[in-house]
Amino acid sequence: MKILLVDDERKMGVILKGALEDDGHSVLALEKSNDALARMKGEAYDLLITDLRMAPPDGLELLRQGRVLQPDMAVILMTAYATAQTAVEAMKSGAYDYLIKPFELDEIRLRVNKLGKERDLRENVRLLRRENELLRREVGSPTRLGSLLGKSAVMRDVLDLAEKVAATDATVLLRGESGTGKSLLARGVHDASGRCDGPFVIVNCGALPESLLESELFGHEKGAFTGAVATKRGRFVVAEGGTILLDEIGDMSAALQVKLLHVLEDKEFYAVGSDKPTLVNVRVIAATNRNLEEAMAEGQFREDLFYRLNVFPIPVPPLRSRREDLPVMLDHFLSRFGHTFADLTPRAREALFAYAFPGNVRELENMVERAAILAGPGPIDRQHFPALREQAPMASSSDRPPVLKIPEEGLSLVALEKELIQQALEAAGGNKSQAARLLGLTRRTLYSRLERHGLAPGGEKTEGDDEA
Repeated sequence: MKILLVDDERKMGVILKGALEDDGHSVLALEKSNDALARMKGEAYDLLITDLRMAPPDGLELLRQGRVLQPDMAVILMTAYATAQTAVEAMKSGAYDYLIKPFELDEIRLRVNKLGKERDLRENVRLLRRENELLRREVGSPTRLGSLLGKSAVMRDVLDLAEKVAATDATVLLRGESGTGKSLLARGVHDASGRCDGPFVIVNCGALPESLLESELFGHEKGAFTGAVATKRGRFVVAEGGTILLDEIGDMSAALQVKLLHVLEDKEFYAVGSDKPTLVNVRVIAATNRNLEEAMAEGQFREDLFYRLNVFPIPVPPLRSRREDLPVMLDHFLSRFGHTFADLTPRAREALFAYAFPGNVRELENMVERAAILAGPGPIDRQHFPALREQAPMASSSDRPPVLKIPEEGLSLVALEKELIQQALEAAGGNKSQAARLLGLTRRTLYSRLERHGLAPGGEKTEGDDEA
């Protein structure tokens, strides 16, 4: 392994360097922690071995800053002044191990070599998973990441993207309708990453008002506001060394968007009521069902935050666009209740495959649970799915009547688009956002079409309209 060794006792550094290099490791020995931090900013290391008591920054601070700079780097702390408190603090900060001086050279060599074997094992597991995925693709069997599975081409692409980004520490933005499984995908990315042994924390940004959400994310000091009777750790602190999922990120207030941007850029935050920054080593995954481009155009979402979150976007498709996955998913959910896909009657299968699933995977799971309860141990028929009786199934493209018929003399597509835009604006009372929704467009796209057709917001012709 590539090892960075930091100890202000030169003799100790020379001895440890020689012993570890005898085992085949590459070791750089330094005496100052600031020199080590400078090295970590430009060069990757597998392991940091550092003394605890040194001139500032001490070993604990070097551990914290080093883990921020290189999250995949393991850290072993050494000290002659061991206490239970420092040991606990070191492990909570992400230390792999903790050695009390004096120790035998064989002891540190054993622990370093054990760490190297664990690293090799993780790499072998990653390669085996990749080979397994390639074999699954060849034989056409379902693939999965965590609790998400599918065999459709669109879902395979999603899981392939998720698996690739899991091996990194990049920020991920999951986009898709409610109920598509974005939180399950986020959990799968965490479980397949090098942070899998760390915590996975979910925060729903749309479920709390701004004042409570700030405290929930960053924590607060005792007395910071009325009712703050004790210091509280924020969710970023709880997620230290792991992953935090910021669900419904599009609902976050403008003020909190600024503070989140600071976390993403500088890897630090301020608890409510505190003037001391807290360094954070957390992987951020964000999820939303909102159109963030439209929210940016309307001034509701910061562009700089969007680009920080959108490092690695993954679109999560709705269930209606991956119907090939229905048999696999039905069998998966049915198995929880003692049933299999074979227990579905032909009438039930036909109705399920024609259903639109507006609630996506979440709705499917709830429908299967209810049907299994209603059917008991017997076969599951269409009547056991109340939603299939209450809502008409989605018509196939061949069954649906055409939206309009092209007359024999033909028509102008440009004129038709212009007429539809005028009708949408009238129906929406001039509200461009509502008109865009009626047409299935983003607000920005509608602006472009208005300009192309020389239309004012209210639908009248104009020589030039700044807003349009």
